[in-house]
Amino acid sequence: ADALAIDARKARKEGEGALDVLPFALAVRELAFAASFPGVDGERIGILGYSFGASVILRAIPKLKRATCFALVAPPLGSVKDRAAMKDKRPKFFLTGQNDAVVPSPTLQRLLDDMRGPVQFTEIPDADHRLQGCEQAVAEQVVDFMLQQL
Repeated sequence: ADALAIDARKARKEGEGALDVLPFALAVRELAFAASFPGVDGERIGILGYSFGASVILRAIPKLKRATCFALVAPPLGSVKDRAAMKDKRPKFFLTGQNDAVVPSPTLQRLLDDMRGPVQFTEIPDADHRLQGCEQAVAEQVVDFMLQQL
């Protein structure tokens, strides 16, 4: 399996003055780039984002037309409320730590009640926003979701 990562922190440093636009443009450009690789099925593309990366994905959903599904780990709550993200019907998987002070699990769950499309939610017990020490559990959950959807 192949994976493509977008490092939004690096992009923000290099794109001074374009902090709001650059991560969205990168997400769209990199998705098109990934879909052009030989052997990549452009009809079966899943996107994963963590924290700020999940926020970028949620806010860019209308432009990520090639994506089949989204895995969003510890997404900031403001981006979950994005109108386009709330209306999008493609499958979405949300994961957060039980003790995440940035993305409180009960608040995220309430927001997801109003989201369209198949929406799955998982909480990692005793984990905070960094999910440190839980990387294997997070990876397994995301891979399971992607395999189901793709």
